[in-house]
Amino acid sequence: MMDLLLDLIKQGKAVLLTSHNIDELQNISDYVYILKKGQIFEEGTISEVINRNQTTDSYILETDYIDQVSSILIELSITYRILNKNNLIEVLADLNVMNKLVLILLERNILIKGFTRKLNSLRDIAFEE
Repeated sequence: MMDLLLDLIKQGKAVLLTSHNIDELQNISDYVYILKKGQIFEEGTISEVINRNQTTDSYILETDYIDQVSSILIELSITYRILNKNNLIEVLADLNVMNKLVLILLERNILIKGFTRKLNSLRDIAFEE
């Protein structure tokens, strides 16, 4: 079924697809309507919908030095949570604060393996209360 849909899309055909499988829709759709209580709650391209609903800045840091980074975050009064996989910390802060944090970590010789902005998914938007 998915192959047929992808073929139609490649041919430039418009396809109207309804589904509760939001993750799959996010991967194949170029324009979405999100319904809540029978009304259009949100519409637009995937990036438009996600950008309009990005209410907090959240970044994911990957490091082998979770304890040291946690101490620095507490010292700086920055909200964070440790994710239970692959030495990841989610930090709630804007980009300016994150830039300062990264500089402090580098000054203290704390290796950062990864640094990415966490974006909402369509699932987050569709099922938030």
